[in-house]
Amino acid sequence: MNHRFHQRSRGRCSFVATLGLLLGMALSASAAAPERPNVLMIVVDDLNVDLMAFGHPIVRTPNIERLVSRGVRFDRAYSQFTLCSPSRESFLSGRRPESSGVVSQLNKVRDMIPDVTYLHEHFRNHGYTTRAVGKVYHGNKTVTWDSFEDAKPKSPQENEAYRIRNEAEEREAHGVQWHPIDDPEETLGDGIVARTAVDYLREAAGEKKPFFIAAGFRKPHLPWTAPRKYFAMYPKSAIPEVTQPAMIGIPKIALMTDITPRSPRWLEEFEGIFGYPFSEREAVGAYYACVSFIDAQVGLVLDTLDQLKLRDNTVIVFVSDHGFHLGDHGGLWAKLSLFERAARVPFAIIPPQGRAGVSSQVVELVDIYPTLAEFCGLPRPPAVEGRSLMPLLKNPNGPWDGAAYSNAIHDGVLGLSVRTDRWRYTEWTDGQRVVANELYAHPADAGELHNLAGDPAHAKQVADMKALLHRIPRFKGEIPSSAQSKDYGSKKTKS
Repeated sequence: MNHRFHQRSRGRCSFVATLGLLLGMALSASAAAPERPNVLMIVVDDLNVDLMAFGHPIVRTPNIERLVSRGVRFDRAYSQFTLCSPSRESFLSGRRPESSGVVSQLNKVRDMIPDVTYLHEHFRNHGYTTRAVGKVYHGNKTVTWDSFEDAKPKSPQENEAYRIRNEAEEREAHGVQWHPIDDPEETLGDGIVARTAVDYLREAAGEKKPFFIAAGFRKPHLPWTAPRKYFAMYPKSAIPEVTQPAMIGIPKIALMTDITPRSPRWLEEFEGIFGYPFSEREAVGAYYACVSFIDAQVGLVLDTLDQLKLRDNTVIVFVSDHGFHLGDHGGLWAKLSLFERAARVPFAIIPPQGRAGVSSQVVELVDIYPTLAEFCGLPRPPAVEGRSLMPLLKNPNGPWDGAAYSNAIHDGVLGLSVRTDRWRYTEWTDGQRVVANELYAHPADAGELHNLAGDPAHAKQVADMKALLHRIPRFKGEIPSSAQSKDYGSKKTKS
């Protein structure tokens, strides 16, 4: 009897010991398992690569420089569409415009693909708290955040500037608009974006769940309004004249944007809506003033991230939705072209405690979704396009066979462009035939001023690039007459 009792007792002790060992191993493994990193996404509207971090000699952006120097800066990153909404819908859904059919300001990917899971929703579905402020999506009300703040301006001067831009009967005729603002910085829309993002970070610091925070800055989108001290940084005398090198063989359709020249030197005759003659140098200075204003707001967010000691477990994405012309190519002042100036964007990924570096490989914004999913240990949704940039985060200039695809639309003609290490090739099609094509050699023709597509000596290169261009799915939807406006015929809608 006692013998059997002792056997049972020893069995229980053995079971308890084994259970304790397994529990201890589980707790130890749990304690050793790294937490999923937080995500901070900073999206800037209409920002080209005129930044200190990209070697610009005039623009002062020390905070953006400080940010991107911590991680991997992608020197050749390209937007999938050179207009706000289609670009954002693409990289935030992980779908190319060709696949989703979203090529205008009107449609959203969810309109075309109802079951799409947007980037932040994917993180939300996997336990992240999601917060956004400002212009992250372009007016997409179908997406859900745990917290969202639109960050409307409280500045009377800024609100008046937006009213003039958005309600004027002949908006296109008003051209480029700018002036300094004397209202307090914290009352401007982007000042509110930065301060709300700071509040979000403080809230998140006290929570146990990982966060996905997105801050969308609206400047340097028109109108170019910023506090007066930023305008003072760029006097007209400090801005070089806008030069116009000769262009060879460039088709007319390629030289269109949503602010299209009416004559080769129409800007000289232009009277701005604020009552002074148009000056290209002052316009460039106004754009740069807005860029430096945004840089200061980014600095507020970075300072808070560091003060809260969140930097060591937060991956940061810094990106623009597309580039912006500043008077080049005969006087282009906007986006919606397929030149380097509009398609190329500033882009950096800053891993927590990651290595710093500069990648010269060709990458796309559609790569953001799969990269963040892999980096944070989330499964990749099967329909997401693009490539994970994780190999380049580990080795910025390691093996990489990259090509970037960009789109634009003008007057019912769809532009399709592909950029490789050495070439850019573009076709313009009305859906039935190719009406024009372009080929530019990089880096010899970095300004893309000499179209080689009609040169017999480059016929093979044209054929090779054409094949590469059509390697991805063709756009099968109806081509609207304008990518910009709701009715596809007017340019009076807000952007």
